[in-house]
Amino acid sequence: MKTRREFLEISVLGLSTSMMPSILKARTNAKSPEKSIQNIRDLTLGYIESMRFRDRPYGNYRYAVGMPEPTLYSSTYAAMTRGLYRDLGSLTSTQRTEWVKYLQSHQDDDGLYRDPKIFGEGWYKDDPEWCGRRHLTCHVIVALTCLGAVAEKPLSILKPFYDEAKLEAWLESRNWNQVDFSGNEVLNIGTLLQYARDFQKEPRAAASVDYLLNWLSSNHLNSQTGLWGSYDVKEPMGLSKAVMGAYHFWLLYYYDHVPVPYAEHTVDFTLRTLNPRGGFGWGVHGIDVNLRIYKSL
Repeated sequence: MKTRREFLEISVLGLSTSMMPSILKARTNAKSPEKSIQNIRDLTLGYIESMRFRDRPYGNYRYAVGMPEPTLYSSTYAAMTRGLYRDLGSLTSTQRTEWVKYLQSHQDDDGLYRDPKIFGEGWYKDDPEWCGRRHLTCHVIVALTCLGAVAEKPLSILKPFYDEAKLEAWLESRNWNQVDFSGNEVLNIGTLLQYARDFQKEPRAAASVDYLLNWLSSNHLNSQTGLWGSYDVKEPMGLSKAVMGAYHFWLLYYYDHVPVPYAEHTVDFTLRTLNPRGGFGWGVHGIDVNLRIYKSL
């Protein structure tokens, strides 16, 4: 059984790592690391506050300057970031209630969240499993946890996944030749199952999480690399995409304190994604940007 703190620490890991490179670009004249970090914190929180609508209930945030309406993603990331900075303790009871109410107002009857203002109804007609409502919902439940709340409606979308045969069929039907995308699909369902188990006290979810992790540990997994799928890890782009897929699965293992399979190999191959610019990863989902940079050096 997971604590609220453990859920937050694991769930915001992806957010914090993706944010830090841009945040660290903030210039400061601080004379010590402590002052520099404090300056970054102040700049970040100041920017987030500038995105909040002052003439609406608390917790309504715009995505960028000039946007006339708040978005669910923006309001979600504001809560997650302020949670990382331990800044939510400054909220009044009314502010916290209004923020939670805004987030909860976007939940559908199947338990998933949507924000038609962002994508429009056309986007949700197909509702892609890797970046649609499931992806959005995984972020909203973290924001709610930061604010001390739980999703109001049960995640009835998970009902088929409580049947092991259906769960196995769904896992096998993912595109394991493109694991950098299907990794999102599995992470979304895995995260929702873990949330239903630990926060909504759904008794059927525990067995499904165990089955999912056991299945991942023995299917489409290369014992020589610790990576999933069929990408050619001998070339930079293939290796990078394989790691992109794997780090979605690793979050599920970390959260449940289950050892990552073949961890000693995953470390070696992940380190090999170091690129000529000093970061990790090659290309942007199929656009071999870093390889072209490398060849131009």
